[in-house]
Amino acid sequence: MTGAAMKQIPINDAINLKFPEWVGFLITCDPDAGNKPNLMPIGWMMCCSFEPPMLALGVGQSRYSHQLLVKSRTCVIALAGEGQAELLRRTGTCSGRTVDKFQELNIPFRRGLQAGCPLLTEAAVNFECEVTDRMATGDHTVFAVRILAAHAPDHPIRKLENWGGNRLAPAVPL
Repeated sequence: MTGAAMKQIPINDAINLKFPEWVGFLITCDPDAGNKPNLMPIGWMMCCSFEPPMLALGVGQSRYSHQLLVKSRTCVIALAGEGQAELLRRTGTCSGRTVDKFQELNIPFRRGLQAGCPLLTEAAVNFECEVTDRMATGDHTVFAVRILAAHAPDHPIRKLENWGGNRLAPAVPL
C-alpha cells in the first residue's frame, strides 16, 4: 500500500475539519400564538434531494424552534447574508419562548407566501419549506424539508460561512 501515513485523532477534532459550512437561520411560526415568528441560527443543514428539491436539518430537541417545527410543519431556511453575523450571535443567545426576537432585534422581513413564515430581506437566499419526514438522532432530530419556493434579493448578497470557533466570513465568490 502507498500513500500518507494515518493516525487516529479525537472525534471532535475530526468533526472540526468539516469547516467551512453553511450558516443561516431556521424561521418557524407558533400556530398557538397567532403565528408569532421565531428564528434560531442553524448550521446543521444540507441538500438531500434534487427532485423534489429538499434539505435536511439537524435541530436540537430541547429548542423552541424544534417544538414549532413539529407543530406547524413549515419553515423558512435563510442562508445568512454578509451583514448578519451579529444577528446570528444575538439570536443564538436567547429563546423565542421568552423573547420576541423579530420585535426585540428589529429584524427586517417580508411574509412568505408558501410557508407563511417571514423571509429575511437581508439574507443571501430564503427557502420556504414544508416538513416531509423526521428522525430522532440522539439529542437532535433530522427534519427532511421540501423546498416550496426560493427567494433572493434583487441585488445579490454574499452568504456567510462558519469557519469554526465562532469565526464567520463571507463566502467567495459572489
